[in-house]
Amino acid sequence: MVNIDKFSCDPKSAYEILERYNYEAPYKGEISNYNHALHALMKDIGFTEPIRIEEWHGGQMVAKDVPKWKLIASHTARRTAITIAVLRGHNIHSVRRASGHEDLRSLDKYIRDE
Repeated sequence: MVNIDKFSCDPKSAYEILERYNYEAPYKGEISNYNHALHALMKDIGFTEPIRIEEWHGGQMVAKDVPKWKLIASHTARRTAITIAVLRGHNIHSVRRASGHEDLRSLDKYIRDE
């Protein structure tokens, strides 16, 4: 089971971020622009620790360190928001409606408990 404390955020920092964006999403429009704005936000709030990833290039496995903010995109944010809402005890049917999932089986694939 996930420890939800690790998802906690200092309320003062959270409100500073919300105020910076006037309590609105930083960008409303095309998904690539949304991901760009999300990257800027994640970098700004300190998701900068290096994450080791491995990729195949020319038949060789190549490892490299990438800042964590580069690995976060709209789908990551959606999955995280759904998981945190469920772990904090929000009604599963309300979460399903808010996330736009048709049924609980499809929503269940978004919930991480590791």
